Amino acid sequence: MNSRSPVAGDHLFFNKGSEPMNDAYAFSTSFEEDASNLYNSLPRKSQRAIKRLMDFELSNTHGFLLRRKRFKEMYAFDWQTRRLLSMLLQTKYPVIKEEELPTIFENQSDVADTVSILEKNGYAISANKLTAKLPMDELQFQSKDKTSQSLSGKVLLEAMEQNNPDKLAGTYWLKDQNTAAQMPEFARIAFDPYILSVVSGYLGCTPIHVQTNLWFSFAGEQDHKTLSRNAQFFHQDKEFVKFIKVFIYLNDVTTENGPHCYIEGSHIDELNQHGIPYSTRLSDEQVLGIYGEDKLRIVEGGSWYHHFRRYGCGP
Repeated sequence: MNSRSPVAGDHLFFNKGSEPMNDAYAFSTSFEEDASNLYNSLPRKSQRAIKRLMDFELSNTHGFLLRRKRFKEMYAFDWQTRRLLSMLLQTKYPVIKEEELPTIFENQSDVADTVSILEKNGYAISANKLTAKLPMDELQFQSKDKTSQSLSGKVLLEAMEQNNPDKLAGTYWLKDQNTAAQMPEFARIAFDPYILSVVSGYLGCTPIHVQTNLWFSFAGEQDHKTLSRNAQFFHQDKEFVKFIKVFIYLNDVTTENGPHCYIEGSHIDELNQHGIPYSTRLSDEQVLGIYGEDKLRIVEGGSWYHHFRRYGCGP
């Protein structure tokens, strides 16, 4: 499940003054003094990018239009620029704190610790375990290889339980994400108070849910093109200026059957700072040559355990 921060401007945040600060906007309230100092510390390209983003939102134009027109400016939103964006947004879209509301998870006490770990490492593993049964049987999944094989969730679940998936080697993606997103069982997870509290705490403002997705991934021989399509190589996406993903394992995952991997700290030390464009697929050897093996984190876990991941580098 993906959530992003809203990108909306308001004259509360920026006011055009008679003496603009660094030919951008002047900050007008005492709260904004810290934001002003942070803004002034940013590189000029980041100042221009965040100014343009806020201007664009004030015009009430769809944000994806700006992304299509000026995608290269996504590279200007480094760690500090995203921090400034959160500071601005939280005045209008405050952080959600719903720890006391009913939740499908057993424990909400680790919200603050989880957010802190996310900020430091770029990923965090929750101690909570999802016990709810999900209606997977009737959902349809499709492979991205040459066969484009389509199978039901029931067939894939049976193959997973039999632990004999050789003939199904590859990844099978949910064909209709909208159907799953509207099913109450999945919506209840996406909008659970515990999930919202962690996600909102990291984003620094009210989140916007943008995707619910499911897939089955079976180990086996695959060609390079198929592995790339299935995001099985290390890569770093940038769908939004600031976003977070929540992963939930459907079965026990170990090094034997392909756990999720992540490069710790790559949410700050991004691949583009090493001259590698977003979404470029990298082999294990390439990415470890950049970050070192000591930064590799392998996320093993039992079924229904979940973890939060920022937009760092991982397959």
